[in-house]
Amino acid sequence: MDANESNELSYFPNGICADTGLSVATGNIAETAARALEVLPPGPAETASNYEKAARHNQAELGTVQSVIAQDLKQAGWSILFSSSTPNWVKDELKTLIDFRREQTAGLCRVFDGPNAYKEGQSCSEWLAEQGVSLRPVDPHSGVPYYVLIVGSPDEIPFEFQYLLDTHWGVGRLHFVREGDYLSYSQSVMRYEGGGSRNERSVAFFATSHESDAATNLFCERVAKEFARGGAGRAPVGNAAGYSVREFFAESATKRTLSDLLSGPSNSPVPSLLITGSHGMAFKDDLTIEAKQGAILCQDWLGWGNPPRRDDWFEADDLDEKACFEGLVWFLFACYGGGTPQFTDFPVCAGKRERVAPRDMLSKLPQSILGHRGGGALAVLAHVDKAWAYSFHSRGAGIQLQSFRDVFEGILAGQRIGFACDQFDYSRAALSMEFVETVRSKSFGKKISDQDLASLWIARNDARNYIVIGDPAVRLLTTGTLNGGNGVDQELPRV
Repeated sequence: MDANESNELSYFPNGICADTGLSVATGNIAETAARALEVLPPGPAETASNYEKAARHNQAELGTVQSVIAQDLKQAGWSILFSSSTPNWVKDELKTLIDFRREQTAGLCRVFDGPNAYKEGQSCSEWLAEQGVSLRPVDPHSGVPYYVLIVGSPDEIPFEFQYLLDTHWGVGRLHFVREGDYLSYSQSVMRYEGGGSRNERSVAFFATSHESDAATNLFCERVAKEFARGGAGRAPVGNAAGYSVREFFAESATKRTLSDLLSGPSNSPVPSLLITGSHGMAFKDDLTIEAKQGAILCQDWLGWGNPPRRDDWFEADDLDEKACFEGLVWFLFACYGGGTPQFTDFPVCAGKRERVAPRDMLSKLPQSILGHRGGGALAVLAHVDKAWAYSFHSRGAGIQLQSFRDVFEGILAGQRIGFACDQFDYSRAALSMEFVETVRSKSFGKKISDQDLASLWIARNDARNYIVIGDPAVRLLTTGTLNGGNGVDQELPRV
């Protein structure tokens, strides 16, 4: 693969339109930069926050002040943020989790409700100001503890709020519509952290690779296989922490394979970390978007130009009702895998943002596996909007796996997921600053192509749009973390 071919691969997102079997990418990618500048310029608060983040690149604690160890809940603290419209039944179901975290943090726990809740239309900066803090490295005692669990749909508390807060804080989000799911998730987390459940100590890789499909081929060959098998002097991901590796690539990455991986005790225990790379499904009908958007398109698909059949993709309704997902962290690389904004962050019409959903929403598959009544997963790390190769590939430099490796190895080492994902936040900050400086240089007369500007803009959004769905304080238990400051061992009944 030569440099020019490698550079072009970044322009293919991992998403397929359900009605056509063609890519979700539209328009001339080189024109994206000009359109982005018209409708989505970085705001001053974001720019200042990113400068602050990027300046801390050589410090161990990227999010907190240096005197605070983010891994230690008693130092970092934990909080939960409700909106002013959160119904009482949601708060009631989360009370057990709040009490559990309050005990673990020795009281460094805040519930943002009532006058301190998120109010419709508030920016991240405005909400933080009400708490007496700003977008700077986190001092947990100053008003907002490091770990923040947002409760509610992105239609209530916007994705943009979460993106910006996540620059310095360890942020996750929970949203369920069915009563009982918040309680089920809370009990699953508490049961796992209390040592009451175990999963397989393994990392499972699932990556499709379709003929003449640049997006899936690139992720499978240059990302998943390198992590699973090692390369360039690096051991397989998880090797140092004692995890076994299971791999399902190309022809073995079928829907049946994924169903078996997620069947739990009825087949074999779920892995500790599941890493999937595939196309995500994109639908046009609003009701279908709610139920199926971001579903995983498996190897069963016939390929370009063939509208996927129902048996080709894996969605929330395919989860085994009898399965138990306790102790699972899932990294889901696919367009719309984590959620869909009402208007895409990648404009295709000058001066306009394309409408892709009836409103901002989380995808149903992550919600369903977290709130599963047989035992919910710990967290899902997934992408909002289109997912591009820019997460691991840069123009000129080619494949760059450092951020992914840091995140995966941090999770497997037992880091809390909100902290482990901080490398994505640093990458976003650095790319944002590079974009701002490039635009400034162009305004001073430096010759910069639309293609290069487009690359920077997409790369910045691509890094920004990873979100944690679940409690950001969860972590995989290792020999050193089992019941170490995690609370009291207790057997909790299943819902």
